[in-house]
Amino acid sequence: MDIQQATKAINSGGIIAYPTEAVWGLGCDPWNIEAVIKLLKIKQRSSSKGFVVVASSIDQISKLCTGLSQSKLQQLQQTWPGPYNWIIPDTQSWFPSIVRGKHLGVAIRVSNHPIIQKLCDAVGHPIISTSANLSGQSPCLTYQQVDTVFADKISGVLNGKLGGSTQPCSIRDLATGKIIRNN
Repeated sequence: MDIQQATKAINSGGIIAYPTEAVWGLGCDPWNIEAVIKLLKIKQRSSSKGFVVVASSIDQISKLCTGLSQSKLQQLQQTWPGPYNWIIPDTQSWFPSIVRGKHLGVAIRVSNHPIIQKLCDAVGHPIISTSANLSGQSPCLTYQQVDTVFADKISGVLNGKLGGSTQPCSIRDLATGKIIRNN
């Protein structure tokens, strides 16, 4: 599947697999509740965990940034685009609670992966980015693994190569600085 086909699938409520910085990911429209529920079922994942959402630029998540202090905004700008997920307070409930999980904010990454950037630009907004794996199992590292585990459960696989990272991106809480998941 190419970017145009992946965009069409996401916009119609589908779930796709795509390469990320370190592992294959699964994604959908974070505002399409039915798609998010389907993704939870496919991964056999608890809704309390929440999801990481990826964007192509900080502009795509500007609604989350409006209430941030200048120092917090600078902190984001110094790490993005790049392999850093930040839980940003979602005081306006911009993202559905199922995307946030048990958190008061949403985990966001402005990716430097060219395929993710193109995909988010084509979709016109951020998308969910969760590792392509069943809950508790290792993430898929190859197209073949994704195809074997998820082929009959998703709309398709966006062709491309993984980025150069060897570890999934860390997750930090922007408000507290606490590390939620280290590389």
